[in-house]
Amino acid sequence: MIEAARETLKALGLEGHEALLVGHNDEPHPHIHVIVNRVNPETGIAAPLKMDHLNSPRGRKRSSAGRGRSGASSAWRTMSAAATANS
Repeated sequence: MIEAARETLKALGLEGHEALLVGHNDEPHPHIHVIVNRVNPETGIAAPLKMDHLNSPRGRKRSSAGRGRSGASSAWRTMSAAATANS
């Protein structure tokens, strides 16, 4: 699950940003919650998250199929789906 979250953060351009990852399996499906600091601690620059759903691995696939979602929540759903698939 952690690797899936890290891959998604990288796809969103958030690699190197501070992030808190909490995974659990007390539900029927294991999943992970991620909180990310948009401001890079090294550069002090905030990550632009506009159209982030197109940058996530699942978002690119959905968009190419013409079923893309808008908004940041899609990227976080992507992490949950990827974590479930990789567990």
